[in-house]
Amino acid sequence: MRLTASNVAAANAIAVNFLRFAAPLAIGLALAPASAADFSISGGPPASGGGLGSCTSYDASGNAPLADAGACSGSGLGNSAGGSRADFAELGARAAATQFNAGVSIPSIWESGGSFQDSVTFTAADPLVTHVLVSMDLGLDGVIADVGLGGSALDMTAEVRLGSLSNHSLAGLHPNGSTPVDLQGFTLAGGTLNALGTSDATLRTPTYSLPVNQPLFFSLRLAARVGALGSNGLVDFGSTFGAANPGRVFNLAPGATANAGAWLVNNQLVDPNAVGGVPEPASWALLVAGFGLIGGSLRRQRCVVA
Repeated sequence: MRLTASNVAAANAIAVNFLRFAAPLAIGLALAPASAADFSISGGPPASGGGLGSCTSYDASGNAPLADAGACSGSGLGNSAGGSRADFAELGARAAATQFNAGVSIPSIWESGGSFQDSVTFTAADPLVTHVLVSMDLGLDGVIADVGLGGSALDMTAEVRLGSLSNHSLAGLHPNGSTPVDLQGFTLAGGTLNALGTSDATLRTPTYSLPVNQPLFFSLRLAARVGALGSNGLVDFGSTFGAANPGRVFNLAPGATANAGAWLVNNQLVDPNAVGGVPEPASWALLVAGFGLIGGSLRRQRCVVA
C-alpha cells in the first residue's frame, strides 16, 4: 500500500496522542523505585535444644526467594533435620527428628520457618470508592506423624496478616496440646485440617474493609517444630502454604483488583523471574521510545504522496 498524505497525517496523530499520554506514565514507572518483597527463612535446634552434637543450621533473609536445609546429629543419641523456603506468596517448612535411645533425656529437636512480606495496593474501577472488601484463601498441605513410642512434641503454625498488623489469622496444629487444632481468624473453607495425619485444607481469612490506592501490609509466616524422645516425629508442610486459587490471589468484588511489584498483577500471581513475564518499568520506557521513533519516521515521510 502506497503512503498517502492522509495516511501519514492519521498515523502521525496516533503516534503523537500515544506519546502525549503514555510517555509521562512510562517515564514515571522507569524512575519509580521498585518495591522489593522481603523473604526470610530459618532452621536449626531451638535455644533449649543444646547437647545435640554436630548441627548445621541456617538463618537468612533477602529480597529474593530463599530455600535452605540443615541436619543435626547427637553421637548416636538421635538426629534431626529440616528445611524451609520462601517464595512469592508461598512458603514451605518441614522438620523431622529421631531418638534412637529411649533411655536418654536429651531429645532430638528441630524447628524450621519461612516468611514472606510485601506491600499490596488495592484499587477500584469506580473513582468514588474509598474502600474495598477483601479476603484471602490459602492452601495448607502437609502431614504430621508421630511414629514410635509416642514421645514426640509436634507443632505447626501458619499465619497471614493483611492490611494491618491487627488483621491477623492463625492456624495451629498441636497434637500434644490442649487445643490440637487451633483456628484464630481463619475458617475452614474446604478440605481437612488434622492435628495428627494428612491435611489438605483451604483456609479463608475474614473479610476486611481496606482503603484503596495506598500500599498495605501483607505477610505470610509458616513454622514447623519437632522434638523426639524415644520416637520418630515429622512435621512436613514443605509443599504449600500460599494463595489457594490459581485465578486470583485475593477474593475481591467486581471492579476491584490488587497489585504488588511484579509478582502480583491485576490480582494474578505471576513469577517475575519467568521468561516473558511482566515487562519491567525500563522496558515500558523503551517501548514508548520506540513508538516515538516510529512517529518521527512517519513525519519525515510526509513528502511521499500518491
